[in-house]
Amino acid sequence: MAHTAFGRRAVLVVEDEPLLPRLAVEIVQDAGLEPLEAANSDEAVLILEARDDIASSSATSRWQAR
Repeated sequence: MAHTAFGRRAVLVVEDEPLLPRLAVEIVQDAGLEPLEAANSDEAVLILEARDDIASSSATSRWQAR
């Protein structure tokens, strides 16, 4: 999660299945957070690189191919 310029927390939702991000975005919004959407990892990286208000973790490293 990140704090946006307005102090609102943001969640980056990354999913290539079209229906899942819609649901996730709705849940994030209902929680009072700002959803940031990426359709794939390449888009997610671009979003992370373009914004200086997002702190990332390497939680995805556990999901890498084994």
